[in-house]
Parts: sequence; C-alpha cells; structure tokens
Amino acid sequence: MQMVNRRFRYVARSSQVRGAIGEVINSHKVWGNRFIESLAKDIKLAFPNAKGYSIRNLKYMAKFAATYPDRQFVQTVSAQIPWSHNVAILDKVKDSDQRIWYIKKTAENGWSHSVLIHQIEAASMNGRPLRRKCPILSCGFRLLRASWRFRR
Repeated sequence: MQMVNRRFRYVARSSQVRGAIGEVINSHKVWGNRFIESLAKDIKLAFPNAKGYSIRNLKYMAKFAATYPDRQFVQTVSAQIPWSHNVAILDKVKDSDQRIWYIKKTAENGWSHSVLIHQIEAASMNGRPLRRKCPILSCGFRLLRASWRFRR
C-alpha cells in the first residue's frame, strides 16, 4: 500500500510539474516555435540525465496546460493517471466532457494505456464514449471475480 501511495504522489507531482512547464511555454508563445526547441536543448544541457523533455513532449505539456487551465483539476483529477494516458486522451478525444469522463474511468478502473486506447477507439466507431456503468473489460473481470468467490 505504501508503494501505491508513493506512486500516486509521484504521478500527481509530475502532472503538476508538466502543467506548470506547459504554462510557461504558453506564456512565451510569442517568441515562436524556436522557444520550445531551445528549451528542450537547455534542459538537456542543464540536466543530462533528465528524461521526458523532448520537443514533442514539451509541446504536449503546452497543450495540456492550455486544455486544462484549472490547476485544481490538474492536481486532483488528471493527476490520478500516468502522463502517457493524459497524452493519449489529449490526442484522441476532442470533447472536454468526454476527456474528463475518460480520465475518471481510467483512474476508477485502472485501465492500462492499451485498454484506454481500445476504449477510445471503440467509442469513436460508435460515435460516442462507452458510457455504461461498467465498461466491457471491467465487467468481465468483475463477473469472473464474483463467480470465483462463490466457487470456493
């Protein structure tokens, strides 16, 4: 349990840091696209062992900060899922209400990155998110777990 708490604090802190970096990038957008390239190089020079600060990832941080300007939301809701999940949701889901729904369901059901992508793509084929109380994958797991308990 302590490991889970440590992991959650790390994910929450990293989401806040990425959001703050995105805010800085967005506030300096008038400097042009070269700003992000220079920032990525400067970070690499200052912190050679730091990972996750590529030009592409810095652009995602800027998009993340622009999409979720509410710091309270970043600290509570989006901090519950890993960065890669947030990036996938930013890329694949255009509607803000649907984004929030996917973030909450991912945290609630513990979806892996590939399961999240599958849920989003399955919903895009149907034209709406899978808004069942119990998504397909977790339903099957719950039914399996429930039937296992009764067989003991």
